[in-house]
Amino acid sequence: MKQHGRKSAALVAAKMRVIDTRFEKKAEPPEGMPERQAAIWRETVRGEPTKFFSTGATRGLLQEYCRHRAVADEMSDLIDAFDPTWLAEPKGQRRYEWLAKMRRVESKAALDMATKLRLTNLTRMVSKRDVEVSLEKDGGDRGVDDDSPWGVKQSA
Repeated sequence: MKQHGRKSAALVAAKMRVIDTRFEKKAEPPEGMPERQAAIWRETVRGEPTKFFSTGATRGLLQEYCRHRAVADEMSDLIDAFDPTWLAEPKGQRRYEWLAKMRRVESKAALDMATKLRLTNLTRMVSKRDVEVSLEKDGGDRGVDDDSPWGVKQSA
């Protein structure tokens, strides 16, 4: 039978479901991961919600992302340490070109992984078309007139 009037605090508390997220932990790097990659892992995980990397698939992609970023950083370190006088010889030029190419390849691979993980800003944006499709499904009127310079419907 349904109770009429105000509900008791005990009844309300019994029906409430409290979710305590204080003890949820961020995803830790896998055992055996080199420290440079583990630092990238922790930096990446720190900026996302706790459950963002909860599946094995996302953790696998994150591991690949960390590998590519670490190699790209190592290539950058080697390029930074490259002595410009070595460019006077063909062997030095080939070495520099190879380092630059490897950094480009690893940076591209890291960016691809970041995109797949939805870590880049562009992958988190919602397009105008997506909004319009969503509104069409809901049958909603967004109250915007595209002919108006202010984007507001003008009443007749």
